[in-house]
Amino acid sequence: MYLRTMTRHNANGSTVRYLQIAHNVWDAKTKSAKTHVIHNFGRADQIDREAIRRLIHSLARLLPPGEGVRAEVEARGLAFLHAKPLGGAWLLDAVWHQLRLDKAVERLWGRRKFRFSPERLLFALVAARALAPSSKLSMEEWVAKDVVLPGLPAVEVHDLDQVMDLVLEAEPGLQRQVFNDTADLLRSRASSKLLG
Repeated sequence: MYLRTMTRHNANGSTVRYLQIAHNVWDAKTKSAKTHVIHNFGRADQIDREAIRRLIHSLARLLPPGEGVRAEVEARGLAFLHAKPLGGAWLLDAVWHQLRLDKAVERLWGRRKFRFSPERLLFALVAARALAPSSKLSMEEWVAKDVVLPGLPAVEVHDLDQVMDLVLEAEPGLQRQVFNDTADLLRSRASSKLLG
């Protein structure tokens, strides 16, 4: 099936276009394809666009989720290469920042120079444990292909190992810092609710 456009040239020199849904049917007698009109929409300049939207919406319900969009994109000559989910990682990142875990990590490792961001890699380890628990080795592929982690386009296993070493080295201070920051945040929230 396809959308067919018929053009008529009037005596006054104007041109009118008509739209139809059609499909080709094989005629065995003539051994050729014949156009069979399924529906006439009428003049293109007078078409009820809202009715077309309703029809498209109704037909799209017959397809699996996302296939209607995919069909429209492919009809325009475009193609989906890949997509990564955002929701879970972005929610965890917001909670991570709300609890000031980024600041706690930065304070502990402060001015030390790294080839990577230890805070972002530690966040990646936490996000992976929450969203897709698996080994550190599989995290390389998970970050590269399956998820969008804010501020971290890729990870390598040796970087994750270094961050794990840093966490073990700083564990008592990190625990104390996270506890204090979380307690301060909860106290300020509780006092603002009492005052508000």
